[in-house]
Amino acid sequence: MTIPIGYAQINWICSGANLPTGAQFTLGVDISGYAGSPADLGAIAIIEYDDHIAPSVVDGCGISGVLVKFGPDATGPSALVSGNVNGEAAGTPSPPQVSYLALKHTALGGRAGRGRMYIPGVPEAQVGGSGVLEGTWRANLETGLNTVLAELALAGAEPVVLHQPGSPLLVPTPITSMTVSTRVATQRQRLRR
Repeated sequence: MTIPIGYAQINWICSGANLPTGAQFTLGVDISGYAGSPADLGAIAIIEYDDHIAPSVVDGCGISGVLVKFGPDATGPSALVSGNVNGEAAGTPSPPQVSYLALKHTALGGRAGRGRMYIPGVPEAQVGGSGVLEGTWRANLETGLNTVLAELALAGAEPVVLHQPGSPLLVPTPITSMTVSTRVATQRQRLRR
């Protein structure tokens, strides 16, 4: 992704016994109305994870910190903020490559007008034999993710989809909402490299 001036990327750094090679998931934000430092934004991101995402993450999986990088890519400041937040859900974890698939929606259509996050730490008991998430469980995480979007926006960091070089969209696109897929997804590199 390219991080232009006035924007930033938040990387939640995941760890735990069920993530032997680690994992990360990211979110772009518009910081044109944000007054703090990368470290300040990292601290906010840790609180948001703890309050709204950790309840859906299995115990033994969580985050060890957050990396925040302000644009532009080459010269913008960054900060790595430590924060050991464990998942709160009881039960056996799914295999390391199994994750929640969170879809980022914008007002624009097409592939370039959307994004996704792969959030690890799915409790095995919440996934049916065909990979379908239990409905209430999925809805609770979806509510939590949309609350994270709202809280970041209130802090002056409006969530956006950052675009790859060569994308038909040149400016990051505001996220209007997030949904959690009814089926879990896989990230093979989280199991082996």
